[in-house]
Amino acid sequence: MKRPRKPTKKKPASTKLEPYYDSKNEFLVYEVDRKSRKTIYYLRGDQAKQIPQIELDGFLGIPVGLYLRGSGFGFGKKGTFLLSMLRQNIDSSKAFQLIIKKDAPKSTWKELRKQVSVMLPFTEAKKLLKTLSIANEKHNDELREIVGSFLTSAFPKRIALSQADFDKYQPGELAQILQRPNVKNALNREDFEAVFKFLPELLTADLKGKKGALKEYRIKVLEEARKVTDRIYINDVISEFEAHLSKKDLAEEKWQVFLGEKVFPYLTTYVTKIDKEIIDVEGKKPDFVLVDIYNFVDVFEIKKHSTKILVSDESRENYYWSSEISPAISQCENYTDELVLNSKEYAEKIRRRYKVPIRVIRPKGFIIAGTRKQLETEKKQEDYRRLSRSLKNTEFILYDELLDNLKNIHKKLVG
Repeated sequence: MKRPRKPTKKKPASTKLEPYYDSKNEFLVYEVDRKSRKTIYYLRGDQAKQIPQIELDGFLGIPVGLYLRGSGFGFGKKGTFLLSMLRQNIDSSKAFQLIIKKDAPKSTWKELRKQVSVMLPFTEAKKLLKTLSIANEKHNDELREIVGSFLTSAFPKRIALSQADFDKYQPGELAQILQRPNVKNALNREDFEAVFKFLPELLTADLKGKKGALKEYRIKVLEEARKVTDRIYINDVISEFEAHLSKKDLAEEKWQVFLGEKVFPYLTTYVTKIDKEIIDVEGKKPDFVLVDIYNFVDVFEIKKHSTKILVSDESRENYYWSSEISPAISQCENYTDELVLNSKEYAEKIRRRYKVPIRVIRPKGFIIAGTRKQLETEKKQEDYRRLSRSLKNTEFILYDELLDNLKNIHKKLVG
């Protein structure tokens, strides 16, 4: 009786690779292995003399940043130095395998009897090729030096091509980048994040031993940066201000926040804002107390832009303060009086809390309310001026007057 034949093991099916061709559909440029999450890029032209293919481990296709051409001609002219200098450091009798791996922690060099396998982390390879791209106008010897320093840093026990540290900045590199055309319009999120992190370091760098010209340039950078940021910021504040004024009504609380956070910092005579601090034993709190450059204080009361300023008498021959404005005037004058009466206690409290040595000497009160649109007739304008000038220690600021002030500051910054 014949023994039953053992079933033969079925050979595993070969991994199916997805081929991708050049634009003319003539040459196989790369193949994608989705199961292993790898891409095999096939070189042709001069770079194929150094190595036939490159393995892109962790990528389904050609990753952005390696400058690998969709035609199969490799890294471009500057990437040739990477392949040729690696090949020069490998025994010509051995095969050369190059792997660029996503998320690899460091470069590795594996030397076998018949093959040398070099693995580069994607981030490091990308950094090198970007550096070579930036240094495009440099002489070939300088480009070889860049690649040599990269390979020496990556494989110090295997390659000794350069004494320079690849990551060390060389003077003039930044100037070369910034002088290239269309730089500001080509920046991406990564660039802005790098500039955001670098700028504070630049402005606070230790310049001991440096020439005076460098220190002068840093002062100029600080001045110009302040002007530009102020110009952009004030322009945004003006747009927001106009949007608020276009509304029929806006709550006092919203105006207080907007003015306190975005407008008062640009009132050039004031440097410190004190929010709603009690000024007397009864617990009175003005909306804001602003401190000027000499540490003197003034009081600000905020009403709405829609607050009615004037009303007419029965004969309509004259105008007087509205029922909303009269209490505000009285309140503002009471605040300034109470500040003077309690000046020592208030000044000490502010000194402790805000670290500002204020001086309470004849403080003025300011009421921000209404707009010029309410003063549509010549008579209203005359009566408004007369009533305003008759106040003892309080002044009015219309919302559009405040907006004009901001616009004038913006004009000066624009030049």
